[in-house]
Amino acid sequence: KAAEPKAAEPKAAEPKAAEPQATEPKAAEPQATEPKPEPGAEVPAADVSACVQRWLPEDTFRKEPSLGGMCEESDPRKGALELKKQIILGAGGKTTQVMRFVSRMGWYEMATYATLRDACCSSPAPIYLPQPAPRCKPMAEVVAGVSKAVRDRSGLEAALDAFAKNAMCEAGAGKAGAYWMRRSPGGQERGSFEAWVKALRR
Repeated sequence: KAAEPKAAEPKAAEPKAAEPQATEPKAAEPQATEPKPEPGAEVPAADVSACVQRWLPEDTFRKEPSLGGMCEESDPRKGALELKKQIILGAGGKTTQVMRFVSRMGWYEMATYATLRDACCSSPAPIYLPQPAPRCKPMAEVVAGVSKAVRDRSGLEAALDAFAKNAMCEAGAGKAGAYWMRRSPGGQERGSFEAWVKALRR
């Protein structure tokens, strides 16, 4: 009879069997990161190209542009170069209004690309640009500010002032080349961008 309480000892070990259950939520943690690798992949390529065509003046494309990679391309320097290429090819040998604008934009080409990308991609990843020079703001944030102002139709003047100031800061620090530019931005570049904004068919 004195040995009978020993038979109850295994019951004390039962809570230990439940310990692995406490670790189950950890297996769900990676799910929080799943949307990040494919922020703009939800939008079909044809839809992106069609959206860009709706934003730009009607005579911009005589040929169907190929802009399906816009949502995945987060570097506005590369994206702006491809956008300009598609505008030239899409004109079908004609000189269009938009072609004249983009040929004179310089630094502001990055903002044209960011604006159309933000407008036509469902959840694009933030744009990527080099680390800023000392005392300059991150150019990616400044470009994003211009894009938002264009799409919101509000605060564009202030956003362009901030962009010009930051571009001058980067150029003054010897970093114009990091943005594929040779010098600081000029007034003609800003004027071309403002004309481009007015021509948009939002």
